[in-house]
Amino acid sequence: METYILDRLNNIVATENVKYNIVGVNYFDFSYDEVLVNILKDIFDKVRINEKTFSITYRCDNDDYVRYFKLNIIPMKNQMIKLEHILTKQTKRKTSLKNFSRSSKNYKMCAWCNKILHNGKYIEIEHAINELNIFDDEGIPSFTHGICESCISKIDRELTSYEL
Repeated sequence: METYILDRLNNIVATENVKYNIVGVNYFDFSYDEVLVNILKDIFDKVRINEKTFSITYRCDNDDYVRYFKLNIIPMKNQMIKLEHILTKQTKRKTSLKNFSRSSKNYKMCAWCNKILHNGKYIEIEHAINELNIFDDEGIPSFTHGICESCISKIDRELTSYEL
């Protein structure tokens, strides 16, 4: 489990089991998707206001594993929050992606359902592989996280029931 303590401005003030020393850095400096950042900021603000824990699940793979996480967002004193990223399931890939060269292609993938962003819409990964010819280049593409419209709706529903 990786743990982050954030101040009211979402700056990291403490960590546990985090590979790098990132104390003093803003938590959102690591995300390149504005929609995802805004959703998380909204969730963080609501946790601070409601003063009760909110939990969501997401997927974040690496070169060696397919990984599923639960994120607990826990209110603390002085509008600080604690983020617990708990690994809930991990499956080793048959072949490590470290052994392959990377192409210049970069795609945005929903961190909840794994749909791929294409022409402003998220599509199923199977369709994206064919439509975008993802694996036709030399090397494998890189992926970054985002969030699709249906997962935004799901999180909005969870937040609505959380606020009741």
